[in-house]
Amino acid sequence: MLRAVLAHGPIPRSHIARLTGLSQASVTRLTTELLARGFLAVAPSTATADVGRPLVPIDFDVRSWVALGMHLGRDRTTIAVADLRGTLLATDELGHEAREPAAVVRQAVTWLRRLAARHAGGAQALGVGVSVGGWVDPDDGIVIENDALGWRNVPLRSRLERSLGLPVLVESNVRAMALAELWFGVATKVRSLVYVFIGNVVGAAIVVGRTIHRGPLAAAGGIAHMRLASSNARCSCGRIGCFQALTTDMHLAERAVERGLIAQPSIDALIEVARGGSRPARALLEARARSIGEGLAVIIGLVNPDLVVLAGSGVTAAPEYLATIRAEARSRCVLPIDAERTILPSGLGADVLASSSIALVLDAFYRQELPDVTVRSTRR
Repeated sequence: MLRAVLAHGPIPRSHIARLTGLSQASVTRLTTELLARGFLAVAPSTATADVGRPLVPIDFDVRSWVALGMHLGRDRTTIAVADLRGTLLATDELGHEAREPAAVVRQAVTWLRRLAARHAGGAQALGVGVSVGGWVDPDDGIVIENDALGWRNVPLRSRLERSLGLPVLVESNVRAMALAELWFGVATKVRSLVYVFIGNVVGAAIVVGRTIHRGPLAAAGGIAHMRLASSNARCSCGRIGCFQALTTDMHLAERAVERGLIAQPSIDALIEVARGGSRPARALLEARARSIGEGLAVIIGLVNPDLVVLAGSGVTAAPEYLATIRAEARSRCVLPIDAERTILPSGLGADVLASSSIALVLDAFYRQELPDVTVRSTRR
């Protein structure tokens, strides 16, 4: 029922029953409960039924509840406040004072409380979604391994719940981004999806039946060391031809420095030089695009998803190379694919980090799987 309200609200109860297949009595009972808890509210009536009785639409109560989120990156934390529709009410970024878990958590909690106090209007918080790179165990809320931050086996959820007194959901950033794409981006109508992120790190999230597949070790989607047949580049792991050795910002920028194209390793600087007319710089970015396309061909042949969504600098920072990615994937894939329709850039733009952390909370809310932790005012 909540998903029907999200997709079609404001919407009368009779329309919810027709869309969901629920009985009118069930819709009435559920609506009464959700209205009492402040999740739904009666919206202004704008239409009448055929018999002349006014239709009373309902919608999410965007004044009573909010979702909170934080993305923990290598150098900075992004924090966010959003309403029950996922509309961002406020976001902020803060550079890390230090990378130790205690310091990052302390800083994030302080700033999140301030942001919520200023922009939530006294609404109650459903919970906090936390997205972080690396290998994450969402069941226990533990960051098993994050090379960028230097973290190993960090009990992130328990630390944040002690500090905030709210339900906390911890997930890998790529899986969180995939959830955001399913609810608010270009994948709202598909059943299966592979979400691929290319940036300082690479990773994928696999969605089947609109549910994230994690695997028994919560390690599904690890494409960093997928072997590409077209390359003999050496990876930091010691192997040859790993996907990350050919596609990450770090590796590409370092090769650009070695060739004298840029002074400091920066993907933005490399893209700028390429757009300024440097053929060697364009050649590096074209080569990366072909490597991405080769990797996507393998993934599509294995998973056969409805859609592949690309995010990160591999496409969003330089969209002019998307055509190369698609052409390479099409030429190498064992399946006949319409690459223009199957491979799309993320629809979340610059807000992807904020929206991904918020999506963790709202996904659990829409599915009625939010942990039962005492909710406190955002003014705390």
